[in-house]
Amino acid sequence: MQNFNTDQLENINATLETLKGLLYAANDITEQAYNLVSGHLATDSDILAPQLDRLGDELLALSNSSITMTEQAQGQLHSVTRELLEGAN
Repeated sequence: MQNFNTDQLENINATLETLKGLLYAANDITEQAYNLVSGHLATDSDILAPQLDRLGDELLALSNSSITMTEQAQGQLHSVTRELLEGAN
């Protein structure tokens, strides 16, 4: 059987755990945005607009981070898979 680098598999696991944390954070911010829009926070549009802008910026940053972490996980999986396949030959 092919000897594979366990460090690579641990790195994949760490990346996926980070991705999971980012997605939980995105969920929390989405919930905050919902509460804001549904009137649980300010109802004055002058107060509401900056809060919505900040939440939008946070959602965008989390989305970008999620994409980056997913791409890293995919690259790591690709590397491990390639090594396993090359070793099987």
